[in-house]
Amino acid sequence: MTFLVTQSSVANLRVVYATRLQTMHNTIEGSAKFVPAIPGRHIVSGMGDVLALNPAMYKVENTVHFVLLDDSLVAERCWLLTDMSCETSKIQRVMEIELRHGKETHVYRVERLKEKKTLLSFRQASEDLAERKDKEREGKHERRRKMAERDARWVEDFSDDLTVAIALGKWEEAVELVEIGEKRLSTTPMLAPKFTTLKVSLTTALLQTLSDPMQRKLAVVHLISLLERLGAGATARSTFLAVRGELMRTHVRALRFEGSVELYISDLAIVVFTGIKPTEWFLSSFRENDTASESYAEMFRKQVHRSDVASQMVQDCLAVTRLQNRKLLKDDSLDFSYLLELLLTRTNEPIPQAPPSFS
Repeated sequence: MTFLVTQSSVANLRVVYATRLQTMHNTIEGSAKFVPAIPGRHIVSGMGDVLALNPAMYKVENTVHFVLLDDSLVAERCWLLTDMSCETSKIQRVMEIELRHGKETHVYRVERLKEKKTLLSFRQASEDLAERKDKEREGKHERRRKMAERDARWVEDFSDDLTVAIALGKWEEAVELVEIGEKRLSTTPMLAPKFTTLKVSLTTALLQTLSDPMQRKLAVVHLISLLERLGAGATARSTFLAVRGELMRTHVRALRFEGSVELYISDLAIVVFTGIKPTEWFLSSFRENDTASESYAEMFRKQVHRSDVASQMVQDCLAVTRLQNRKLLKDDSLDFSYLLELLLTRTNEPIPQAPPSFS
């Protein structure tokens, strides 16, 4: 019940503040522009018949009306209390206040006791506001200091966790940490130096693991997906293709030519097409200049398209290539028939305009 009463009182006070400000805006021309209604702003006091003096001669020039708000003063013009300073002095039975704003000086005088008390309350309000602003600045500084300490602890813990995950080869955990770190970079600037170093370290470790030719297909697919999440998909692809290419070249070098061109071509097709078969990544690499298919075609032409090889032998070797393409690739939806047909022709023969039946 107490909470409801307090809540209602606060709401009523806001209404009073707003009503008084609206009255001032309607009464004093231009005040709405310089001191608009904002949450918490309210009128503290007001007084009329304040004498405005010439600051040099101290002669009365006119009378003004003062309206003191919690953060500003409205008189001949509007001033923010934080942008001005004031001094009060008693000369005989009168009180004067001197307001300074930048290079401007304004002097005002009151004579009645009530106005004197109001004038003193104005000076007190100015001092209170300055004190409140100082405390706010101190509070902000303290909050920033605590936030900086908290961020520093978080960065340290994050760096330790990521370093351990990389060292232990916990790749999934490490990549997840990197993704968390990337989201924190904009709000935690101190993270950037360590984060960049650790991300490079993780990427390098994954690429080294991917370079192992003994990796199984599922492990390779997983490693490549992790590298793609790190933004290193292109490097992962080139690394993988280089490893597979070197592995195939090693197997090809192990082949022995024992006089039968047809047998050699059959073994060559098995080695190369088996190397292509495990992954669809070779489908995209097949169109590049230095690919498994071109390497195969080059070796094919070297062995088959010679002056001492009969035309029937050439046809038999092409038939072997077609057979192995069908057995090792086409049945797995990796059909390179047309590209192979182009690559296996003599270099000085015209390229056919339509794909032949290479199946």
